[in-house]
This record gives sequence, structure tokens and C-alpha cells, in this order.
Amino acid sequence: MKNLKDIKINPHMIIWIVIGIVLLVSVVKIIVWNIGTKSDFDPNNITDEFDTEALDVTYKVDTSKIEGFVDDGVTTVLMVGNNPITDCTDESGIPSLVAEQTNASVYSAGFSDTCLAAKNSTFSEDCNVDAFSLYYLTKAMCDGDYSLQDSVLSTGTVNQDYAASLDVLKNMDYSKVDVLVFMYDARDYLQMRNLYDDSDPYNTGTYVGALRASAKQIKETYPHIRMIFMSPYFASFVNEDGSYASGDTTNLGCGTMPDYLLFSIDVGNELLFTVIDNYYGTIYEDIASDYLTDNIHLNDKGRLALATRLSEAIGIPEK
Repeated sequence: MKNLKDIKINPHMIIWIVIGIVLLVSVVKIIVWNIGTKSDFDPNNITDEFDTEALDVTYKVDTSKIEGFVDDGVTTVLMVGNNPITDCTDESGIPSLVAEQTNASVYSAGFSDTCLAAKNSTFSEDCNVDAFSLYYLTKAMCDGDYSLQDSVLSTGTVNQDYAASLDVLKNMDYSKVDVLVFMYDARDYLQMRNLYDDSDPYNTGTYVGALRASAKQIKETYPHIRMIFMSPYFASFVNEDGSYASGDTTNLGCGTMPDYLLFSIDVGNELLFTVIDNYYGTIYEDIASDYLTDNIHLNDKGRLALATRLSEAIGIPEK
């Protein structure tokens, strides 16, 4: 009987065995790789629907920390803006839809065809409709002085329907307002209102400056009010030949629509007010034709979409 120490190991044989094992493993892996795994991809399925992510920022006011504030138990919402709240004022309009969804008392002060930003950095009679841009309206609301708006209305050079909305602001008890909504469409972009001023962050002749100055004076005068900025939804610029140019990529001189959105989000984070991103989160380019009647105006489906987004931000009671 041989001892183990007497058994001679052939090193060449071991090398060939190792090589064989390596080759066998490699062949098996290649076979498995070629077979692959089942994919869910269907080359015959064509869709034009794409996921988008809203860039909302949300802030609420802790009224328990505001000295002297008394909650009356009623949610009162005031909307200030332009065409999204003025083009339809019946039960299918945004204010009525929000009131229905939230059970809130909703007041609307809309000024059609106006812009959020003023055309000029200081008020000038050559563009007296600036008196109804956001900064001058919120200034009047904070000061309780509507003489500028009354004076412009008396000239007969602006839409006389503004008087009814101005009366809403004049008669509002701001101590009872819980939510103040700023809702403007893409008119600032289409009318090429300046976006920002590096040298003056409160320049009301710019979109960013007007929003910042308006929110700041509301925050200081009425600290109990929660502000919600409803960003513009997608819109297109109409070329001379009637064709549409996408607001997503067309720079008319002051930036593209996403620029206006992103700067407004910065202001919201700075002054701690809610920004609802309607550009990516409600009516974006790929679906805009289903929600608009033309390049900018909402249809019933569009108004319902915006109203629902706003109602969710305000709070929809459980049924």
C-alpha cells in the first residue's frame, strides 16, 4: 500500500485541469448572457405621455405664534391675478371650483390682461395700467389707499371692469383672510416684462422684483396670511405667420418660461411662501393642447386642473 507522500502529482495535469474549469465557466456565462432575461419593453407600444415632476415649494404660517391673532374658524381665500380668474366667473371658474372643493369662502379680484410686473420701474402715466399690476395692488391693500387705482379708472383709459374687482379689495377684512393667492398666466413672458435686476432686487419693473416686493409687504403687514403663488402654466408665443413657438425654448429677450418659474421659486424660498409649479406640475407642453383654447387661454379642463392643484395646497376636507 502506497503512502500519500509516495504519490507524485503531475503539475502539467493540474494546469490543464484549471484551464479546463476556466473555459467551462466562461462558456456557461456566455451562453447565459446570450439567452438574457425577459424585458418588459414593447417596441409596438408608442406613447406621447411622459412623467414630469412638479417643483412645488410649500410653506405654512403658524398663526399660534402671532400675537393677537384670533382664528374665526372660517377659511377665507382671496385671489388676485389676471385672466385665469377673470375669463370664467361662473360655477366652472377657478374661484367657484376652489370654493366647492375646499368649503372655503373664496373672493376673487382679477384684472384681465394685466401683468404681475409693471412695465416701468416707477409709475408713469404712459402705462397707467401698471396701477393694477401686483405690486401696486398689494401696496394699496397694505396701506388701505386705493387712490392711484381710482385715479386711473377715472381716466377711462383702462378696463372699467376693474372697478368691481377693486371694490372686492377695498371691502375685504384682511384680518380674516387666511390665504392670499397670486395667480397670473404667462403674459409677463409674452409681453417681455424684465425678469430681474441684479442691482435692485426690489425693482417692481421686473418679474422677480415685483413678486419679492409684493410678498414682502404682505408678510410684514399681514403676517397671519399664508401666500400661495400659482406659477404660470405652459404657453406659446404666436409668430407673425400664426405658428406657435414654444415658451419652453423661445427666449423673447428676457428669458424662457422656465426661467420665470425658477426665479419665482427662489423668491418663495427666500420669503417663505408657497409656490405651486403649474408649468411642470399641471399643464406642461406635451399636454397643453388638451387644456388650452389657444396659445394661453384655459378651457374648462384647464381651469379644473389649476383649481384642483390650488385646492390641494389649501386643503381639501375629508368627506
